[in-house]
Amino acid sequence: MKALELRGVTKTFKIGAFGKRITALKDISFQLGEGEDLAVIGPSPSGKTTLLKLIAGIYRPDEGDIIMFDKSIVKDLGWARKNTYYISQQMQLNKKLTVKEEISYFQELFKNPISKGMHGNA
Repeated sequence: MKALELRGVTKTFKIGAFGKRITALKDISFQLGEGEDLAVIGPSPSGKTTLLKLIAGIYRPDEGDIIMFDKSIVKDLGWARKNTYYISQQMQLNKKLTVKEEISYFQELFKNPISKGMHGNA
């Protein structure tokens, strides 16, 4: 089963007073199978954070679709926000917490444990 699929995803941002648009991501497509890992690397500003925020449902793509476990994030942004987490390195609460502890904190805060499952198996 495909865990994640991006189909022709493009994201632009308006900058400046005159509304000039910059393209952060253009026509990005890939598939990630269940159990596979994804590493996002590249120099600043290559679109790494934009990609992760799109997957987490924080941003909407201008074009294309993002499918996670057969659900369109673009069509059901609420589902994406309930089933994904984005924790920025700038948002680190306590330098002594492990990644797992920090995720657990946010799960408890939002009453949304990952253990419910991405497939809707509550």
